Amino acid sequence: MKVRSVVAALAISAMPVQATSANEDIASAANALKSGNYGQAMATAQPLAEKGNPDAQLLMGIMYMRGLGISKDRSMAYDMYLKAAEQGQAAAMHNLASMHYRGEGVPINFTEAREWNKKAAEAGLTIAQHDYAAMLESGVGGDRDLNGAARFYQMAARGGYTNASYKLGRMLAGQNPQASMRFLCQAASKNHAEAKKMLGPRIRNCRR
Repeated sequence: MKVRSVVAALAISAMPVQATSANEDIASAANALKSGNYGQAMATAQPLAEKGNPDAQLLMGIMYMRGLGISKDRSMAYDMYLKAAEQGQAAAMHNLASMHYRGEGVPINFTEAREWNKKAAEAGLTIAQHDYAAMLESGVGGDRDLNGAARFYQMAARGGYTNASYKLGRMLAGQNPQASMRFLCQAASKNHAEAKKMLGPRIRNCRR
């Protein structure tokens, strides 16, 4: 069983779980975390994390980061995320990017944030594709790259990330009005306030 997302109700990063022999235990721990049964989540995830399971390490990182059933410890959260990320866990990569970007448990480092977002984006994590595109567009953590930003916004938009559709529509407004309109309409259809505002009366031309 492959768990795609475990803690959306807690507004914590999505967790695409990799295929492992411990999938059922990971699913059980993830569901326990989602339902607020932190003791069960800890009891199931911790032994797996200690054995090197990257999805369990991600769960442990979330619990340490938020203080869910355990004392909040951002240093331990970072350590868990890093171990998972080094094994290719994309959500852990994105969480490392967020810690570096916000200075949570580590000094603010936009270069590191950008690099981890890039890795997570290239691994297919939609939210990371959006965040990496935003850094490329703004030049935070490195050079501006508008072509790269557009490319990653489009990836995120294809993955259903509404704000990416809006930002891509905004970027294209001056160079490709037809494409801009399409992406703005896409965002507006998901009730994106800024997309609706940018469209104005043109929203009547969006396909229902």
